Order: sequence, then C-alpha cells, then structure tokens
Amino acid sequence: MHRFTWPVVAVAVTMAVALSVGVASASGGNSANAKLCQQGGWMNLVRTEDGSGFNDQGECVSHAAEGGNLSQAQAPPSVSVSYTPNVDPRFCNVTVNLAYFAANTLYSLSVTVRNPIHGDFSFSGFEVTTGNSGAGSVGLFSLRKIDPEFGEPNSIGVTADGVSSGFQQVIC
Repeated sequence: MHRFTWPVVAVAVTMAVALSVGVASASGGNSANAKLCQQGGWMNLVRTEDGSGFNDQGECVSHAAEGGNLSQAQAPPSVSVSYTPNVDPRFCNVTVNLAYFAANTLYSLSVTVRNPIHGDFSFSGFEVTTGNSGAGSVGLFSLRKIDPEFGEPNSIGVTADGVSSGFQQVIC
C-alpha cells in the first residue's frame, strides 16, 4: 500500500494547484468585454456610458476591465443610389437608399441629374421615411442611361439631411 501513497499524493497536489489557478483566473484578469477590444475590435467599439470612442486598444481594454460597458459604434449615415432595369432598355429605374439615419424619421431628398453635355438638373420634393433600423428607400423615376444626342453617360447624386451619395453613373 505504501507504493501507491506517492502517486496519490502527487495527484492530490496537482489537483489542488490546478483548482487554485482556476479560481485565481476566474477572479482576476481581463473581462470578456476587454477581449472584444483586442485584434482591432477597439476601433468599432464605444463607451456605452457616453458614446465616446477609444484612442487605442489599451484604453479600451482598461475601460472594460474596470467594469465599463462597451457597445458597437454606430456607422455614419449614408445615402446610396441603386438602379434596376426598366422595360425600356435605354432607361434604368432609380432607387435611393438611406442607412444609419435616425429611426422612424421623414427625410427630404435633393436630387441632381448630371448630363455631361447639358449640365445639371436639380429636383426636390422626394421624401423617404426610415424604419426602426434607421434605413429606408424610395423609388424615384426612370432615367436614361446614355444621352441620346452625344452618347455620354448620365449620372445622379442625392443628398438627405446633408449626407450625399456623390454622383453615380446610371448603370443597370
């Protein structure tokens, strides 16, 4: 029986050390939130308390490890234009898409059609209401892809609440 005493003691000591290391790890170290800051994650996180971002990974880890709350950064509002084919192959249907705007809000659109030969034509009176997610879209009109007289492509730019899509060539 004395032959098995040392292995039993060795196993008992190993288990005691493993348990004490596990308890120390559980009570200290980085929180799960702090790990979200690693590998570039800090760039997409903000302090839930005030919405401010972080200058670097260390600042983010420190905030989270000290019990601070993190949330995903809100992307800036964006306006885009998409096109779908029309029954007439010379035209495209124009749709304006808003993303990351205030939820359930009505926005007025300023639309400019740019013809490289005849210049810019601006329109207003188009509106889109965002849903709960802050996104919304509205079909505007059909627009000729190419100026028939000179064969140059048309483009369109849309602005909503100061955010512009930039000019995008009509392609569908």
